[in-house]
Amino acid sequence: MIRTGKLGHIALRVGDIERSRDFYAAVLNMKVTSEDPETGECTLGLEPGRRDIVLCRAPTADRPDGEAPGLLHFAWRLEDFRQVQDACRALRGMGMEPRTTLHNVTHSIYVQDPDGHTVELYSDRWENGFEAMRTLGPMSVPMDIETGERAGPA
Repeated sequence: MIRTGKLGHIALRVGDIERSRDFYAAVLNMKVTSEDPETGECTLGLEPGRRDIVLCRAPTADRPDGEAPGLLHFAWRLEDFRQVQDACRALRGMGMEPRTTLHNVTHSIYVQDPDGHTVELYSDRWENGFEAMRTLGPMSVPMDIETGERAGPA
């Protein structure tokens, strides 16, 4: 069994970032914690500095191939990178091969549930990840699960 932390965030693919942003701000009183029109991503939190919902622009709103609006993934935050490594080993022991990903803000592994929903298990790389995203931009590269560094050539 994998020791999960708490629900970290829900990532949604949406047809219109602004419309969805305004909906969650009005209905759930969420505040925008980061927004990047260039990449089509907006994060909202119930408190300053939190990332409870991540909105990602869907390439098109009418594609039946998983790119249409809907759940992108839901993420569980673990305490540290060691727990991410333990989770990866446990998943492999269950016959699954999680995708390991190094982001600017997290060490992440992704696996699909039996119905194809993507589950992310992650640990924060540092305390102020939003500043890293603002200054470094988004990053998503394969990760070496043993070292927590980029896997393969840079």
